[in-house]
Amino acid sequence: MTAEPPHCPRPAEALAGASGGPPQRLVGLLCPGTPRAGRTGGIGTSLGNLLAELGASAPDIAPLLLDTRGDGHIARSPLFLARAALRIAASARRLALLHVNMSGHGSAARKTVLINLAAALRIPMLVQLHGADFDAFYRGLPAPARAVLRRTLARADHVVVLGEHWRRFVIEELALPPGRVSVVANGVPAPAPAPRPAGPPRLLFLGRLEPRKGVAELIDALGTPALRARDWLATLAGDGDPAPYMAQAERLGIGDRLSFPGWLGPEPVAQLLRAAHLLLLPSYAEALPMAVIEALAHGVPVVTTPVGALPDYLQHERSVLFVPPGGVPALASAIERLLEEAALQATLAEGGRAAFARHFDIAAVAAQFAGLYRSIASARGR
Repeated sequence: MTAEPPHCPRPAEALAGASGGPPQRLVGLLCPGTPRAGRTGGIGTSLGNLLAELGASAPDIAPLLLDTRGDGHIARSPLFLARAALRIAASARRLALLHVNMSGHGSAARKTVLINLAAALRIPMLVQLHGADFDAFYRGLPAPARAVLRRTLARADHVVVLGEHWRRFVIEELALPPGRVSVVANGVPAPAPAPRPAGPPRLLFLGRLEPRKGVAELIDALGTPALRARDWLATLAGDGDPAPYMAQAERLGIGDRLSFPGWLGPEPVAQLLRAAHLLLLPSYAEALPMAVIEALAHGVPVVTTPVGALPDYLQHERSVLFVPPGGVPALASAIERLLEEAALQATLAEGGRAAFARHFDIAAVAAQFAGLYRSIASARGR
């Protein structure tokens, strides 16, 4: 759920520099699809934000977007992979760097092909690891496949991860030197402040409707007697099949208070965040969820689980309320507490905005990536 991607200059445009200025560094960014409106998940959202900010604040960097999967059916992905490989080969002498975005499963297979191609062409590389389960994916591979993935990632000049859990993982299990590993958060733009609308409290879930996100547990919590007795409305926005969750809500007697608008583009999501009183994301596993970061930016109090990199950046009862994954009574209690305690809502809104400013503002995140691009390219003389 992000903005339309900015214009990505052709290699000739990039090397000429803007308005006759100094030559730019051409940076190829590998993305699984077009980074628009969330169809590529967290990778696409974070990359779309990064592209827009680099265009605004890093005139010496010219991004070249390389779609490695496509937005349609997975069966078409080999065509996009082949086209990305051809574009990398054609631009090899002009590329200062490749920024490779990798998660598990099919993404790892596609990026393994491209990383080894880029290594053969002596193109510098920054690899950014995504995905809630990349470590579990790696451990589940057969030993020969683990060895291939280790050798592939060792070819990167630098590896970026989202939190300390993954930093330890790539150092201890993938045997990467600590000096070649950095932690950089996902980033979103800072929105303009907006007052909350009057009326019943509006509760918001943003994400795919699936078990990993704890959707069934969220609906169970909203259906507890204490919360059924309160006045609220909830929106669960995201792709996935809403039918079982709608039926669950009907059984609990709250079907008329929940809406399932499906997948939404950037402006409708921003409107929901401006109107929301709470964001609820009781996931079992995450990397660094964009929904939480966007809520913090909008000053929306967040109830979520201490999974992935979230505990690296957020503090319980200061910038977020953490509840255990799968803990329906704890989740219901946290929601009820926030609906009752205006002071706690204000504390979390203020603490969340402060955490956003410290860690997740895209201007600071883009500056970190731009610094890594320049350092890696300069070290290789590109």
